[in-house]
Amino acid sequence: MIATMWSRLTTALLLLAALAIGMAACVTIVDVVGRFAFNWTLQGAIEMSTLFIALGVVLSMPLVFSANENVSAELIRGFLSKPLVVAMNALSGAASLGFIALLTFIEWRELSRSWGGFRTMPDTGFPYDKALLVVTAAFVLTTVGALFGFHAMMKKGK
Repeated sequence: MIATMWSRLTTALLLLAALAIGMAACVTIVDVVGRFAFNWTLQGAIEMSTLFIALGVVLSMPLVFSANENVSAELIRGFLSKPLVVAMNALSGAASLGFIALLTFIEWRELSRSWGGFRTMPDTGFPYDKALLVVTAAFVLTTVGALFGFHAMMKKGK
């Protein structure tokens, strides 16, 4: 049941991430066509594209961590014995889990300090505490995803 709920949640997050990346592409296309064809620029295009790309990355992180699909390079694993590969995987999984948990803690602390303030993002004017809420929530889900991924990796013994 939990796995099904997690699967539905990550699917929804992934669809939202894809929509955000698609919006970044649309903003960029509108800006480029406007500059080329009409000598007109879309005000705030760089900021909007950056915001949409960042949102896409943050929303896709829970799935990446739960599927244990972080970027890695297979440089020496083929030359190592199976027990050493398992130990390296456990160590890297624990380090990854620890890292995302630390980032979540840092974001949570910053969110608790800034909640309810009047500060806005300098480039978009979006409320700072609301932006932190989105990032913190995504990091919490990413930490949960990292726990799922670490548990699955340890269960498989890979």
